[in-house]
Amino acid sequence: MFERAKLFGQRPSDVALLDERVEDIGRFYFDRGIWAFGRHVAARMAEVGQSQDAGIAETLRLREWERLMGADMSNSATGFADPGAAMAAREDSDDNVDVDIVLDA
Repeated sequence: MFERAKLFGQRPSDVALLDERVEDIGRFYFDRGIWAFGRHVAARMAEVGQSQDAGIAETLRLREWERLMGADMSNSATGFADPGAAMAAREDSDDNVDVDIVLDA
């Protein structure tokens, strides 16, 4: 909404198509809140995406976007899994069976 309002040179309250029951003061604070949040998100995205590697920078931006939008970061697909947590979960599993893998030469 923040980006769309900037793109079209409109107020966020105009882009959101708020009900006519929302008075001018409500629209003012709505616009102010969207602007403050949008500026915060833009600043965080610029801050985290400063890696020399474009792929890493994009991953960092995507992860920060998900975090800012309230995603559950313990299940995020944009980060790296904790190998220790995966090992602990596998060890706690009831179907933990030791299997020897032999590769033929």
